Amino acid sequence: MPRRLLGLVLVIGVTSCARRGPASAARDQQLATLDAGWPDGPVDEASVPEEARLRDDLERLATIRIREPTDPAWAWREVRVLVGLGLHAPDAPTARRWWARARSVGTACTTAGLRLDLDALREARLPAGRRVCAAWAADAWSRWVARWDHAATAVDHEAVRGLAEVGRSAPDPHARIAVAGEGRLDQARLGVVGQSPPTAPGGGTD
Repeated sequence: MPRRLLGLVLVIGVTSCARRGPASAARDQQLATLDAGWPDGPVDEASVPEEARLRDDLERLATIRIREPTDPAWAWREVRVLVGLGLHAPDAPTARRWWARARSVGTACTTAGLRLDLDALREARLPAGRRVCAAWAADAWSRWVARWDHAATAVDHEAVRGLAEVGRSAPDPHARIAVAGEGRLDQARLGVVGQSPPTAPGGGTD
């Protein structure tokens, strides 16, 4: 390669890396800020960050996701924040609303905005980020059904099981989130003993 051309290639490469560097560093810092204070595994009332912090994080994520709506790294963190807000809720109806919103965000991330098809998800080789979304969607949905007076439909039950199955292949600690979500159903001994509100594709009901 001629020396002048080689020099031009090197200049372009260095300039490109310099442009990417600050953005990557800023992203890493944002992720670290959002992850600070969370337990390394399943969450409960005692381990979740305080409500005011979660509301601030939710606003921050809303702004970020306008710019990057399809990035699973932001989506599953939003689900986690919504799960936490449900844990801080003063009553069961409010908690269910937060968890319904969480399952909707998590399911949409898992399916890339398409209809929830559990068989297709089981067969697909999803990227790790979308499997993390599945784990947190299973966690949120399982909390929702457990707070519905043990009256979830078979569709809800099957959705949690399917999402948890996908989520179990996510990297740790998220795989443990999926296992905890599935275990929550077992502990509640759920069955079709009543009727919950209709479950829209993507889990969008209250």
